[in-house]
Amino acid sequence: MTVFLDTSALVPVFLADPPHHAASLNLFIRCEPQGRQLCLPQPRRGLSTLTRLPAPHRASPEQAIKCLQNINDRFRLISLEGATCLSVIQDAAAGRIIVGTIL
Repeated sequence: MTVFLDTSALVPVFLADPPHHAASLNLFIRCEPQGRQLCLPQPRRGLSTLTRLPAPHRASPEQAIKCLQNINDRFRLISLEGATCLSVIQDAAAGRIIVGTIL
């Protein structure tokens, strides 16, 4: 199975305070079983997102790298670019899947 998650669904996994932490963590755990591939539309966004968060949630570059390494250790990452990413988003919209709930 392939799981498509945006950075907005992954960042709260690593932050204990945000209101979406519990939901994001549960989704992350559900997606973890062997054989699943995690697709990220732009994996490089993770570092910039984590290091640009408002205080007190802003991660240092070292902390951000640890978070990204954690994701990399648990999943086979596939980068979706261009037309493929648009196709996934269009399929989700057609299925009325909203608010980062693409699974």
